[in-house]
Amino acid sequence: MNKLKRRTGLIFFALMAILFLSACTNQKQGGSDGKIKVVSSVDFYGEAAKAILGNHGTVTSIIKSSSVDAEDYEPQVSDAKLVADADVVLYNGLGYDQWMSKLASANDKAKNETINVGTQVMNLKSGANPHIWYDSETMPKLAKRLTTVFSKKDPTHQKAYQRNLKTYLKKIGKSSVTARSD
Repeated sequence: MNKLKRRTGLIFFALMAILFLSACTNQKQGGSDGKIKVVSSVDFYGEAAKAILGNHGTVTSIIKSSSVDAEDYEPQVSDAKLVADADVVLYNGLGYDQWMSKLASANDKAKNETINVGTQVMNLKSGANPHIWYDSETMPKLAKRLTTVFSKKDPTHQKAYQRNLKTYLKKIGKSSVTARSD
């Protein structure tokens, strides 16, 4: 009788383990709810991410006010936790928000995509003027890059991201910038 109980228990345990593992492998990339989590150092990059992502994820900007100087900001433990849990991390680079660069580099590179807008999107060299949001090409280029990144992380909603890109480019007056996401 005890052998039968043990075998039944082992079989039950094995089936539960198989079900659990199959549920984990079927989960799509993104947060536990399957949605993409984006963390941005400053709000103006977060706004572009929200426009492209739509309702297929969440965007959290660490600095939400222009009265806070990103160059002097001291990150909190809660900021580090947000970055660690993010699928996509956006920051200016170019020395403007060096703290975000440090938070992002402390994380698992396989989990999150880190986008340095200054060097990776605008192709600027270290030491360039970090106030790149004044360049009229920054936000359209960032939006296109985000469309590509989100489409790779969540191919199910690729068409929605492309539509959101076209809408965003029209809104900011940059419809001449290609809306392709290659």
